[in-house]
Amino acid sequence: MPARSAGYKMLDEMPLPQVAQSHMVGLFFRAGPSTPNGMGEAPLSAQELQAWQQGTQVRLAPCEFEMLMRMSRAYLAGKASGEDPNSPAPVIVRSDPKRAAKRIRAVLRG
Repeated sequence: MPARSAGYKMLDEMPLPQVAQSHMVGLFFRAGPSTPNGMGEAPLSAQELQAWQQGTQVRLAPCEFEMLMRMSRAYLAGKASGEDPNSPAPVIVRSDPKRAAKRIRAVLRG
């Protein structure tokens, strides 16, 4: 893998604009997040996604095609980890440093 410069981010690390997020989520659920197989669910395959495109007449850009396949794999990985009762909730917790300091002082005071 080539070395990255300090300011360079991989495509996977860059957040999508809100409009693009809505667009991709819409496509994701139209195509279906996964496909059934004999043992449960499997991520979307390239063949299934191509058949969906042909059947719906939706033309995906190559980056959208790849993103939908990645989203399908991530969806199933998240679903599987969610079955573990000890796994963390799939949310982003934003802490307020002032509120946290206040709570810590209250605990230390007893």
